[in-house]
Amino acid sequence: MGTLFNKALRNARFLSFFNAAFDILQMSSATVLKPAGAFNMVMCVKDGNETIRDFGRQWSVFRDNEGFYGSMELFSDILYPLSFILYPLSFIPYPFLDADEIRNCRVAEIGSGTGRIVNMLLEAGAQNVIASEPSDAFEILCRNIKQPKKVTCLKITGDQLPADGNLDYIFSIGVLHHIPDPKPVIEAAFRALRPGGRFLVIW
Repeated sequence: MGTLFNKALRNARFLSFFNAAFDILQMSSATVLKPAGAFNMVMCVKDGNETIRDFGRQWSVFRDNEGFYGSMELFSDILYPLSFILYPLSFIPYPFLDADEIRNCRVAEIGSGTGRIVNMLLEAGAQNVIASEPSDAFEILCRNIKQPKKVTCLKITGDQLPADGNLDYIFSIGVLHHIPDPKPVIEAAFRALRPGGRFLVIW
């Protein structure tokens, strides 16, 4: 019974975030198709500061990103097989982004934690990376970066991402669905992207 409840809760939070994200993207310059069957749902979520504190404690204990957990093999799996278009009753995989497309690009990650995805982006050949992490894990992030000359670490929340309008890609992997109000973060991401840049959200 507990497993079914947890699964239902995850699905409800996903659909709530999915619906909100599409509403926000439709207000931007992005071309968005909102699937039939998506619906509104209100869920009780943590306060944003509490979420930041919780993740800070988590990353302060689990600091390492070695092995498969921090590998390019996993990064490629994240970018391709887990990407999908949501239809009412099915998930249809499609190629979201090839890791080779990141080479020589200016990118950012929202919610960098201990630097796992940042180092994957560097290994994929990113020219520069902005790594944002608001929690107490910020110092761990800075220590874990493998090519520090290519990375700018900022202790900021996603909505404070610099609005320079010159980024090719912004990544948020396993983060946005934890933010009680993702709208300011998504708006900040689009301000930071160059025309034609892409904001990749995977949860």
